[in-house]
Amino acid sequence: MRMMLAVFELVVGLASGLAVFVFLTSMAGIADFEVTIQGILFWLTLGLGPILLVVGPILLLAHPTGKLGSALVLAGAAILTCWAVYFAVGVPTSRPDGELDLRRLLIPVSVLAVAFASDVAAFRIWTLDKILPAQE
Repeated sequence: MRMMLAVFELVVGLASGLAVFVFLTSMAGIADFEVTIQGILFWLTLGLGPILLVVGPILLLAHPTGKLGSALVLAGAAILTCWAVYFAVGVPTSRPDGELDLRRLLIPVSVLAVAFASDVAAFRIWTLDKILPAQE
C-alpha cells in the first residue's frame, strides 16, 4: 500500500514539476525577471513542493522503513495544496454580466482535487509509517 501511494506522489510531483517548468519558461520568455527577495522566494517556494514530492517518494521506495521520506512527502503535499488554493483563488470566476462562468473553474478545481488527493495519500503514508514501520 505504501509503495503504491509513493508512486502516486512521485507522479504528482513530476507532473507539478513539469507544470512549474512550463510556467517558469513561459514567464521568462514574456517578462524580465527582477532579482528581488520576493521574486526569489516566489520561485523557490513554487519549485520546492515538486522537489519534495519527487525526493520523498524516491526515499520511500529506496528505504521503506525511513521516516524522512514520509516527512518530505507530507511537506511537499502541503506546499502543493497551498499553491493550488492560491492559484484557484486568483482565477476570475465571474463574467461582466454577473453570471458565474463554470468553464473557468474546471482547471483550478481539477488541480485542487489532485492536491487534496495528494494530501490524503501523504497523510496515509505518514500514518502507515507510524503504525507499520517494519512491514512492506
